[in-house]
Amino acid sequence: MGRNAAQNDDLVRSGGPEDLWIHMRDYPSAHGLLRGPKKAKPTETQITFCCQVVAQLSKSKKKSFQEGEKFDFIITPKKFVKKKRGMAPGSVIVERETVRRIAYKEVVFTVRGRLD
Repeated sequence: MGRNAAQNDDLVRSGGPEDLWIHMRDYPSAHGLLRGPKKAKPTETQITFCCQVVAQLSKSKKKSFQEGEKFDFIITPKKFVKKKRGMAPGSVIVERETVRRIAYKEVVFTVRGRLD
């Protein structure tokens, strides 16, 4: 998970080509990577859970999300997410995307490693 521009840039650099990159569409938000064994397809439940984590880490004091509120998420293999030299921190170009609408739900999760 990346919660700010620098962490989002680190995430783009560190992800493997087949990891799924997740971001809320049309909303400044955390970036997420769903990693797994090579050539293993994540389940719909796993994708939905990851989207809910991204949304939960993206809400701000100015904008709180309501349970059941629906948001669009960009989901694409990380190999289609590019960061070109000179782009603003946290900005990326997505060459191919799938958009999924998922209802917001508070989820319980554990963070391993850094999440400053």
